[in-house]
Amino acid sequence: MAKHYGADEEQLSLIEHLLRQTQNAEWYEMFADVTPGYLRRLVQLEGDALRIVTYENHVVPGLLQTQAYAETLVSAALPGASVDEVRRRAQGRIHRRAILERPTAPEVIALLDEAVLCRPVGGYQVMCEQLQALLDMPERTQGRTHIRIVPFVAGATVAPPYPVTHVEFGDGGPSELVYLERLTEATYVTRAKEMEAHRQALDALRCAAKEWAPSREMIEDYLRRYQARLG
Repeated sequence: MAKHYGADEEQLSLIEHLLRQTQNAEWYEMFADVTPGYLRRLVQLEGDALRIVTYENHVVPGLLQTQAYAETLVSAALPGASVDEVRRRAQGRIHRRAILERPTAPEVIALLDEAVLCRPVGGYQVMCEQLQALLDMPERTQGRTHIRIVPFVAGATVAPPYPVTHVEFGDGGPSELVYLERLTEATYVTRAKEMEAHRQALDALRCAAKEWAPSREMIEDYLRRYQARLG
């Protein structure tokens, strides 16, 4: 619309930045009170990212989780939380996914260990919904989200024993950083030597991971297994 009314490239860039900030502001207003501080910072960064490469070895990344899958994980992590708190924390994850469907969405490369597909988080029905969501994600994001599976047959890799997210940005700020999430805290890595080590690990995982077509076949195979168990 702005381009239709004659806005130049600099103006368009400013408009897009303001739209991202508005979206982040809406997210903060709705979910900041039930989101850890370290994760709130990541949400801000995702809004300005050009490219996100993430690796998970246990569960589906937060950006790609369904509501039921996210609720199961929140309930497990916070056994004393109320039903409303669990629901709102899970919704916060789902609303983060909106950045993947906007015109200025970052490119996302999600590297998932095959163990993520094996683990029936929430039961068979929840897994069926989650795996179908993974299958639909590339089309929903106009091909900007790439899901690749690191199969068991890949053998030994240099994969770290924890989730890793590498975020790249455009002009006007830091060019990149690495986000490492633990159970109750997270670390933002900006030192060149440490970032390089994690970049190399992610590069090795990309080499070990299957491309989208065979990854899709693996996801579909696990989906059929869960569907069969539902009877």
